[in-house]
This record gives sequence, C-alpha cells and structure tokens, in this order.
Amino acid sequence: MGSLAHQGTPGRRPTWTRCHNPVEPGQVRCRDCWNTLATHPDPDVRIALAGEANIPEDIADFLAHDPDPRVVAAMEGPRS
Repeated sequence: MGSLAHQGTPGRRPTWTRCHNPVEPGQVRCRDCWNTLATHPDPDVRIALAGEANIPEDIADFLAHDPDPRVVAAMEGPRS
C-alpha cells in the first residue's frame, strides 16, 4: 500500500501534496489517499482513519489487523 503520488518530491523530506486522482462515487478520497493514510507511520493518523464511516472493505481489513492495538480497538468502535 502507499502511493508515490502522495510522497512529495523525490530526494526531499516527504510532504503531503494535493491529490488530483478521481474519487469513486460514495467515497471521500481516492484509493491512493486511503492507502497512504492506512500505512501512515503515525498510529494517531490510522486511529483517526479507523473512526471514519464508509471505509473501503480492504482498508478496513488492513486496519483491523494493524500492529498497534489502539488502531484495532478504533476499528471495533463506533464510526463517525
């Protein structure tokens, strides 16, 4: 998972960049954005993602098996 489209300029410190990818109907972000957030090194980002509604099934499954138990617990909790 993860996307080169969201890692900024090669050779520089990674930064977030504006996404211009198409978003599937009923979703709030593109596949690359979902993947980038689901594999973010900061567990707080993954916890926030786990609390969202309408998470694609593969991303939900990925987060449900996260190595950080707080992410797994957030997946088991209510969705916003």
